[in-house]
Amino acid sequence: METKVSKCGDNLYVAIPANVVTQLGWTSGDILATELVDGGVKFVRTMTAHDHTMEIARQAMIDYHDTLAALAKS
Repeated sequence: METKVSKCGDNLYVAIPANVVTQLGWTSGDILATELVDGGVKFVRTMTAHDHTMEIARQAMIDYHDTLAALAKS
């Protein structure tokens, strides 16, 4: 399996074939960590898209606790 490095604006990207993404269980929005290894790159999912969304929601509930409590009373 091969893929190529492509340019999009000022950035470069590499497309990961859909069948590989499916086999890894990854979905759009997952957070990946990258590591350089022996002339290549290793990708490891550190957070699923769902977990990332829930983290944002939890933080919003903390940040806006007073506002949400006032809305609940009204």
